[in-house]
Amino acid sequence: MAVVIAKPTGRPDGVRWALDGDLASLGVLRLQLRSYLTSQAVAVTVAGDVVLAVQEAAKNAVRASSGRTVSVAVWIERDAIWVCVRDAGKGFAYRGSRRCPSPWSTHGRGLCLMNALMDEVTVKRSRGTRVVMHRRLATAAA
Repeated sequence: MAVVIAKPTGRPDGVRWALDGDLASLGVLRLQLRSYLTSQAVAVTVAGDVVLAVQEAAKNAVRASSGRTVSVAVWIERDAIWVCVRDAGKGFAYRGSRRCPSPWSTHGRGLCLMNALMDEVTVKRSRGTRVVMHRRLATAAA
């Protein structure tokens, strides 16, 4: 299992992970992401939603990456948390549907879950798959 942490290029206030094709690296990602969000004073409920959405996107990427490196970048910009998960795998056909699969389906809930937890989810395929998500930060009532 290899997890490499670095600053995202051009984003001094974020963090980036390079994951190998091992699903065990996802546990390390989850713990380190929660720690990062806590250090940035992100509300616990928002942090929990972001961690779960990132976990789903990273798990899909690791499974599709055929053992190649998966990149996960997270940063805070103004009033939102941004995430980019990228792999060099074969990708999948994403039709942009927010509809969840039937309760009896054995798979396919990841994108439905990401869409429920984040404010926006964009999936692009080009030499792999790139998932970009963002979630607005909660603001205190005046």
